[in-house]
Amino acid sequence: MDHQSLAQLLGNYGEFFGGVVVVISVVYLALQLKTANVQAQASAQIAWIQGLNEIWDRWGKPEVRDALRRGFSDFNSLSDNDQVVFQMQVGSLVNHLLTAQDLAQQGLLPPSYTKTTSDMLIQVLGTKGGLQYWEADSKATPEGEALFDEVRNRASEVQHWDALFPWWKNSD
Repeated sequence: MDHQSLAQLLGNYGEFFGGVVVVISVVYLALQLKTANVQAQASAQIAWIQGLNEIWDRWGKPEVRDALRRGFSDFNSLSDNDQVVFQMQVGSLVNHLLTAQDLAQQGLLPPSYTKTTSDMLIQVLGTKGGLQYWEADSKATPEGEALFDEVRNRASEVQHWDALFPWWKNSD
């Protein structure tokens, strides 16, 4: 075998092994990407649940719970201070629920979160006080107005907040 044939044979082997290495690298990167995606989904779900737990912890404080209870019945009858408490707490929950819907659409949270969070938005904002609060607050953005219309239209479809959480209405 002459020098040129040997060089050509080695070149062919090099191209073959180079192609194999590229395929292995692509498979490895695909597996790494899949693992990273699963980790991102798990992180998003854990962070979302922790955020919701923080909201519930705040809602469990007697002064906050009292303002929320009265606010759900009639937001307009609240004192200015209690309206601020209601706005901050309900606004925090609304933003958290809307974020969950965005994350579900991006595939970072399970698709079931979209309906669950939508129903929870209706439960919270569909109360008399929730509608009073959201009607004023939703005017800030077109998305807010669209959500207000959805809440108003669907309020009768979803079980009332007090029916889902009877302890809420009567607890101290």
